[in-house]
Amino acid sequence: MDSDSDYQPETDVDSSDDEVWELIDSSDDSDDENIPPNSTLNATQPNVNYGYDVLDTMPEAPASFLPERVPGIQLDQVRTRDSAKQFFRAIDFFKLYFTMDIVLQICQYTNTYATEHGLQKPSVFQSWYKLSPDEFYRFCGLIMYAGIVQVPNIERFWSTKSLYNGLWARAFMSRD
Repeated sequence: MDSDSDYQPETDVDSSDDEVWELIDSSDDSDDENIPPNSTLNATQPNVNYGYDVLDTMPEAPASFLPERVPGIQLDQVRTRDSAKQFFRAIDFFKLYFTMDIVLQICQYTNTYATEHGLQKPSVFQSWYKLSPDEFYRFCGLIMYAGIVQVPNIERFWSTKSLYNGLWARAFMSRD
């Protein structure tokens, strides 16, 4: 083994630092400035991908969307499993989600609750009568109406004053 004092780096006899600098300097003397920008030399250069600097080619345009009918909800015929019906009223759409079976079950559970707990609060259940599907639909309609129309308190929906005369809750359901 050689010691550090005996070590001498290998030298390449064929090249020197001066030759390397000459090669770098000679590459700067190109004739790129004399070539016009729209020359055929630039057009015939191979397409080389240099990474992120090269722009991607644009994808092909998607096929045009040509629907058979006007896009959107078609109110003339809404198809259900049972049949094709016409839906022009809000209650028709509501009944898609609250079917008659569900409404009857809600009415049954409400009436069962009233009979079981009627003795605990006799003042509330004193004038109780069984809930029907028609009255359930009225109640749901009043809840939705109360969510849209704002009044200071809920009793104002049944008010007879001229300010609240346009409210129609008293026409569909009694207050108590």
